[in-house]
Amino acid sequence: MRQLLACLALIGILVKAEIVYPQAMKVHSVEKGEDKNYTVTLCSSAGFFYDTVTDLDDITPGEMMAVLMYDSMTPGDILDDTVIAMRHTGFFEK
Repeated sequence: MRQLLACLALIGILVKAEIVYPQAMKVHSVEKGEDKNYTVTLCSSAGFFYDTVTDLDDITPGEMMAVLMYDSMTPGDILDDTVIAMRHTGFFEK
């Protein structure tokens, strides 16, 4: 429990410092690797693509994901940002 609270406190500090930030993204593609992992390509609302690797096997293109991004210590450049966590949020009908 102490470790969880310490992690949450650290995330709170990083969010206030704008080193990590939340983002909603759409799953663009999912590719299965030779191992048990999947490469997921996410697309932001601004049209930027980010790849991440996960062992989740139930992610499908078109699904919305809640994503936690890391700014790579370059706040003025979003092209080098990386996905550090993602969670399912479901689908939206058009």
